[in-house]
Amino acid sequence: MQHGYYRFPTINGSTIVFSSEGDLWQIDSAASPAPAVRLTAGVGRAEYPRFNQDGSLIAFSGSYEGAPEVFVMDATGGEPRRLTFLGQRVLVCGWDPDGRILFATPAKVPFGRPSRIMRVRPDGGEPELVPVGQALTLSYGSDGGSVLGRYGMISREPAHWKRYKGGTAGDLWIDTNGSGEFERLIEIDGNITHPLWLGNRIYFAADHEGVGNLYSCDTSGGDLRRHTTHGDYYVRHPSTDGRRVVYHAGADLFVFDPADGSSRKIEVTYPSPRAERHRKFVPSARYLESYHLHPRAHLLSTIVRGKPFTMGTFDGAVYQQGTPDGVRYSRVSWLADGSMAMTSDEGGEVRLEHHPAPGRTEEAEVRTFEDLDIGHPEIISAAPVGTKVAISNHRNELLIIDTADGSLTLADRSDFMGILGYAWSPDARWIAYGISTSPSVSIIRIFDTTTGEKHDITRPVLHDSRPAWDPDGKYLYFVSARELNPVYDEIQFDLGFPTTEKPYLITLKADTPSPLMPQPEDPEAKDKDDSEESKGDESDKDDDKKSPPPPKPVEIDFEGIENRVLGFPVELAIMGRIAAIKDKLLFTVYEPEGAIGDSIWGGGEPAAKAKLLVLDLKTLDTDTLIPAITSFAVSGDGKKLIYRAGNKLRVIAAGEKPKDDAKGHGRKTGWVDLSRIKVSVKPAAEWRQMYTEAWRLQREHFWNAEMSDVDWTAVHEKYLPLLERVSTRAEFSDLMWEMQGELGT
Repeated sequence: MQHGYYRFPTINGSTIVFSSEGDLWQIDSAASPAPAVRLTAGVGRAEYPRFNQDGSLIAFSGSYEGAPEVFVMDATGGEPRRLTFLGQRVLVCGWDPDGRILFATPAKVPFGRPSRIMRVRPDGGEPELVPVGQALTLSYGSDGGSVLGRYGMISREPAHWKRYKGGTAGDLWIDTNGSGEFERLIEIDGNITHPLWLGNRIYFAADHEGVGNLYSCDTSGGDLRRHTTHGDYYVRHPSTDGRRVVYHAGADLFVFDPADGSSRKIEVTYPSPRAERHRKFVPSARYLESYHLHPRAHLLSTIVRGKPFTMGTFDGAVYQQGTPDGVRYSRVSWLADGSMAMTSDEGGEVRLEHHPAPGRTEEAEVRTFEDLDIGHPEIISAAPVGTKVAISNHRNELLIIDTADGSLTLADRSDFMGILGYAWSPDARWIAYGISTSPSVSIIRIFDTTTGEKHDITRPVLHDSRPAWDPDGKYLYFVSARELNPVYDEIQFDLGFPTTEKPYLITLKADTPSPLMPQPEDPEAKDKDDSEESKGDESDKDDDKKSPPPPKPVEIDFEGIENRVLGFPVELAIMGRIAAIKDKLLFTVYEPEGAIGDSIWGGGEPAAKAKLLVLDLKTLDTDTLIPAITSFAVSGDGKKLIYRAGNKLRVIAAGEKPKDDAKGHGRKTGWVDLSRIKVSVKPAAEWRQMYTEAWRLQREHFWNAEMSDVDWTAVHEKYLPLLERVSTRAEFSDLMWEMQGELGT
């Protein structure tokens, strides 16, 4: 029998109305199983239903026209009527003795908290404030008294913040005779929510004994009793018709009868088609996560909504790689032979995979390095030659994996911060990377993959990061914040440093002249160089389809190398990434901007706020290549550049200005047609993957290895059955909060 995810029940006699799939459903709890009948089918969500006293009306929170507002409808069905227009979230919590709808809302409260109780007539009118102060729920007794549920915004859902005992934990206040004077009802070392006044007792949900269950006490706070014995899922959102209490736990409905103290689960026949679980197709540009050019730029790999796709940059078929659904691929890098390294979480843990070159006709298997613990990868980069792949992860580690034999080497680790960018040398012997040597200082360090030796090449000044190699192996570039130019504040007498970074250069050989130090030029030598370069260009054109020659070994004189650091003659800025091509340095800069309008949630199309600049090493002139981009990368051969502007990709000649008026897709304009990628999504498979990833991230990033003595593996298994009952994103979000709430996070 099919089951749904049931929440927010309300009861009147034997009739129960609950929310599932964002709609209201009705059952007769006397039947077994009870057939569910859908009452609403709106474009938004319908939640927190509450019967009125005689069971003829149902009030609920509906998000049909934006923010949740109060709606009311006949209990037998029909068109819901909107009653409030507050533009703020409302939570319907019941009816008052005069037949008005009670709801909690932060409307007209500074900073959107705390919530207060308001009421509105079922036939409409201006909502009124109930003068009881801060509260989220309110229940009336038969003698005019009332009881308030006061609890903070974070902990109004104890199942989302289990065993919480902090300053915003739930608290109950009671006015026993309707005088308007409230006093604390009971003090429990836990979270107390959803008080209900039945007869001469106050029922409520509390988790002071470990798991949220239904309790009650008398109106003076004494005679505390426990009425349910749930040991797995919390009792949530109890409500009453004055005789019985209905609630949900996990994804099921339960009815508690105070007359005999019994609590029984209600079996529901659920006839929904579960439409939001059906397969769908989504626009690829909207869900573009990352892009990766083939070393010779004729192929392009993208990650779109966690799925890897490879295609010809401007034409040809599109291939989806890896497992089609239920697995997230998050990092991709091309190896020199055209094969690909990528990370996936198939099987539940993040592992490195080695995929054959796209389009190969011979049989080639995907290799998964299941025994290698690579943590949570942040950057993955294959060596420009050979079979090695470098990974930086959340543990502040820099790892090197040889895909030929599966060996793993821990190159370095910081005790203070993650690896601050890294890059392979052209011959793949060296890796340069930024590493923190204290909480406030980082340097550039080089790791020798042949000997395992590490060399510090900059002094610990302030912040050095994001190294990049000259393609000829003569220089190493990096970004540093080591020059301070204070700026006076316009409002108060203070100094700030809105821009602190610029690119720097290190000559790798002691006898290599720095391009930043002026040298006398021989005109005849310059003409000869130009002639040789022209011949080289012609040769390149002839050899476009041939494999590039092996790179020359990169030689480094480490003695005194920290004294060969020079800064480029550019203004201090907020810098992004840097990349080098022959005789040129590419880098992005950002303008300082205010914080108003910033959102911690992100989402939507990424902004194109960066300016891409090119610096000519021969003239030291800087020019703007592209005025507004999101990010960029250079192909392995240094000939092509790909950049992202919002949700668009473009491939152009590296170091050259593109035509601003170019329209359409293709080789002439450089714009990539992302609509060629067709992205199929199976929501149920995606939810399973997201569930496990969230569980895994909590494990990897939690503040102590013992997980606060919570059996985190058991938690994963505990909520897996509920995933099969989820049908909407809102239900999935609720399940995720409840799972993560096991850690109190």
